[in-house]
Amino acid sequence: MLSLRISEYIVRHYPQFLMPVEAEALRHHHMSKMLEKSEDTLAFRIRNNHRETGHLAKNIKALELIDQGIENLYRNAAMRILQLYPNAIDFHYCPSCGEIIENSECGNCSQSRSDHRDRN
Repeated sequence: MLSLRISEYIVRHYPQFLMPVEAEALRHHHMSKMLEKSEDTLAFRIRNNHRETGHLAKNIKALELIDQGIENLYRNAAMRILQLYPNAIDFHYCPSCGEIIENSECGNCSQSRSDHRDRN
């Protein structure tokens, strides 16, 4: 089984490989999290607006994926992506601690804080 960290990395960096229902479920989850922080009356108006624009899911299948747990959604999507597109996924590891580097363009590992840029 994939770790949650690796699953999130795959889904975040390779969203083009998500099925439409997975993408809709993730959009819904992220928008719901943002709306939880809003004031109640404002959140109600925003929630209705986002439901109309497609940011909040209407699709029963997408909502069922969320009900099964967001961690399961990440893990299942990542495992499917790895099975279907194994050669398309590139992992970048920190030379110091061996953890996945979230953004290979930035210079520091988020775990060990070590600088992994090439110093030519």
